[in-house]
Amino acid sequence: SLFLNALELTAVPEKIGDLKHLSKVYLGNNALRTFPAGILPIKHLTLLHLDYNHLETIPDTINQLQSLVFLMVRHNRLTEIPETLQSLPNLSLLWLEGNSNLPPPIIRNVGEMIKPDPEGVRSLLAEYKAALRLTQENVEKKNRFYLSTGGIHVCIEEGHDLPALDMNNRSDPFVKLLFWDGIEGGERAKTKVAKTTLAPRWQQHFDLTGSYRILRLEVLDHDLIGSNEMMGVAQVLVADLPFDEVVRLTLPLQPAKSKKERKGKDVRIISSALGDTSPMESSRKQTQGFIVLSVCRKSRKVPLSATAAKLQCLPGEEFVAVAVEVRYLRAGEEGEAESGAQEEHVATGELWVTTRGLYVAIRECGGPKKEKSQPNCPLFIPGGLVNRIFRSSKTQLVVDAKDLRTVTLQFLSSGDCERVMISLQAIAFPLDLSHCFSFLRGSVLQGKKWNDLPGWNLYDCHYEFFGRQRCSTALWRETTVNDGYVVSPTYPSRFLVPCKVDDETLRQAMVFRGQGRIPILSYYHLNTATITRCAQPKVGMKGKRNRWDEELVAAIRTSNCINPLQLFICDARPFAAAVGNKMAGRGYELYDKCSLEFLNIPNIHAVRGALNKLRAVCQGHHPTWNKVEETGWVTLIRTILRGAKRISALVEGAGVSVLVHCSDGWDRTSQLCALAKLLLDPFYRTIAGFLILIDMEWLATGHKFGERLGHHMVEETSERSPVFLQFIESVYHLTNQFPGAMEFNETFLIYILDQAHSCETGTFLLNNERERIEGRLPKNTASLWPLVLDEERLPFFRNMLYKPISGAIQPETESIHLDLWSGYYLRWSWGDAADLRANLFLGTTINYNIPSLKRERLERELNIPASSESATTRGYDQMDRRVTGATYVMRKGTSDGTHFKREFKWASPNPNPRRGGGSTTQGIEEIAKQEVAI
Repeated sequence: SLFLNALELTAVPEKIGDLKHLSKVYLGNNALRTFPAGILPIKHLTLLHLDYNHLETIPDTINQLQSLVFLMVRHNRLTEIPETLQSLPNLSLLWLEGNSNLPPPIIRNVGEMIKPDPEGVRSLLAEYKAALRLTQENVEKKNRFYLSTGGIHVCIEEGHDLPALDMNNRSDPFVKLLFWDGIEGGERAKTKVAKTTLAPRWQQHFDLTGSYRILRLEVLDHDLIGSNEMMGVAQVLVADLPFDEVVRLTLPLQPAKSKKERKGKDVRIISSALGDTSPMESSRKQTQGFIVLSVCRKSRKVPLSATAAKLQCLPGEEFVAVAVEVRYLRAGEEGEAESGAQEEHVATGELWVTTRGLYVAIRECGGPKKEKSQPNCPLFIPGGLVNRIFRSSKTQLVVDAKDLRTVTLQFLSSGDCERVMISLQAIAFPLDLSHCFSFLRGSVLQGKKWNDLPGWNLYDCHYEFFGRQRCSTALWRETTVNDGYVVSPTYPSRFLVPCKVDDETLRQAMVFRGQGRIPILSYYHLNTATITRCAQPKVGMKGKRNRWDEELVAAIRTSNCINPLQLFICDARPFAAAVGNKMAGRGYELYDKCSLEFLNIPNIHAVRGALNKLRAVCQGHHPTWNKVEETGWVTLIRTILRGAKRISALVEGAGVSVLVHCSDGWDRTSQLCALAKLLLDPFYRTIAGFLILIDMEWLATGHKFGERLGHHMVEETSERSPVFLQFIESVYHLTNQFPGAMEFNETFLIYILDQAHSCETGTFLLNNERERIEGRLPKNTASLWPLVLDEERLPFFRNMLYKPISGAIQPETESIHLDLWSGYYLRWSWGDAADLRANLFLGTTINYNIPSLKRERLERELNIPASSESATTRGYDQMDRRVTGATYVMRKGTSDGTHFKREFKWASPNPNPRRGGGSTTQGIEEIAKQEVAI
């Protein structure tokens, strides 16, 4: 016998199979996640004890243990039992207690050590097979239809504390019932008039049909002379009501002042009352009384088509609406305007709306070229990616997505269009965070072995600085001054500060910094130079000072052992903006032995305007490089890269510590610190390191993802800005200039961006660490990082040219070295049927491999050896830039391509292409022409 109980084993060596004469193996109370395959060659094994582990499956090859009599797998995580257990002739004891993922009748123990029961084991396995078949039938039966709203039964019961609008200090109230979808609606019913009372009792029942999104109640005072006066309104989101259950609600009446509110068209004023259990406690000054009603949302079973039934739904994903026939429209080419074919690119298919998003299964494609698409290839837009939904006509719906897609759908009837729009609005703009798909999906990623992959605990502050970066414990310490987020609600609970400064000094310094965001450690270089980050000081026009803040900055400067007499303060703002903030009570610091430098990066409003211009250019036909440059977007990217390059050069080359801040320290500061660390440290150029970089510099330090990405916002606010997109695009330009330096590729970057917008996981929800903890996101939602680190997805994300560069990298920041990120901005414009391809959300990829194909073609055409350093670092970068530039020039149709020809001659490491008789410039022109054709 071999006893290995309670040793916290995570694996068993394969050589255990060499112990041929073992008959009993005890492996209970360990941490095994996979079945120990090494014991399978032990032919004489009669007892296998695996209780209290983390096993999810038992392999089919267990039938090799023909002598097995006792099998104990209690309190594991088994999801299925292999059918090969039935082929074990001597199996007489099978213990399955505690495996909650198995069917309930099967979770029991059969047989005892002193009284084996072989017949009971066979009966148990037969029951499991029958239960499994029944479960599959129920799933198939459930997937054949979905529940839709078949109408609403409403009972208006009574009112309380209504306002007095008549001369006798009474009112004559009655209630109007209306349905609204945010665009149109109408009155459906009204109650009788209750005479001279402020506490009416109606007790009237109404059966309302339709599928509108909002049930609106208007309480009015009936007047014999003149028009009725509005007393107050209340609204209920129909999607929040459970099916076939009577819900009693007490709703506070709100005053309807604006025209939009009176017409019921402002979706932002909707308030679900399901969670409002005691509205009577609300402030009476803000309400116009209360109305009590009972509501029952009737269900209607809608059958699914055979195509929809095949959709592999994720946990928590359910069908909400289906349109059997829909036409997907795209604008035609500019040259087709004269022939009247601006919207002739039509694809016909079937539309589904689930709690996850919008699907369109394409059956056929039409258009002037009569191109055909693969059948049943779904177009998918997650609910979180929806930016705007509106109807251009009664039967035409336009969906504007955050990934620069604009989808136009033509329905056969206005009813289908109305139903789909209402369902999609409820998914894209939920009124409560718990209604978004990341909460419906849950915190467990089912169906895959993700338990060993880090998620919410990927970034460990203590290990990252003192373990991996080898930060000196004599110079820096981890402080708990922000435990509970009481001092700075937007900072993490743990961060590093100089050892020379105590916690009381930190508290006093936080008063002098915006949002309490004092300088904290962001990166520790091996030469002891550091990058720290913070928010702007509260200097004001009077030049206020704070000795505790000055002590903290001086401690950061003197913590640099090789250059303690100098500190660079890199202010990301333009000088004019910093002076303007000074007039508002903030500003910039002028400290002793500190050099101040402004990096001239515009604010979030300029960034948002530039992206809107770029979006208009990219959604047009044949975008040219001149039009792209006129948007100012590339100039913004160049400014950010130049600032990050400056910071990394100071730390690496000059050995000077750098303090970085902007206004609040969570937008431009995050961009600069993250990019500077990427330039300095090769660890952050790996896939896992890049995820930790996002965790450190964006999530933990309080970048407002919820507001900047506009999660579930109906209208675009001034706080929305593509700051994170700028960072990801800057990384993309680094991957272009240094093709072998990054472990990840372009597909990886696009996937991160799409997931940040889609809200399918909880990683990018809300604005800071405190809000995520208080919202219980780690317990109720899944993290994105296990999905990225999944071994099935990693091959799609890895760079095949990856060859790590040990030191720092310094990118070129001139416009000639930057181009439009066509893989992201033009990915929906490549080909007439490109939008119809499935994207990475469905497990496949769009044509994201165009850059790698271009690289291979360049190496083949120009005879560049793949292992050449010049080809993988400097030489290829410049050649690729020239080819891209030449492509844009040829699209523009101008004759100024000589600029690219001239620069390419000195950029090419090998001036002679493989094909004889041709020049390098001719080879490039051929490739550029092929790219235009593609």
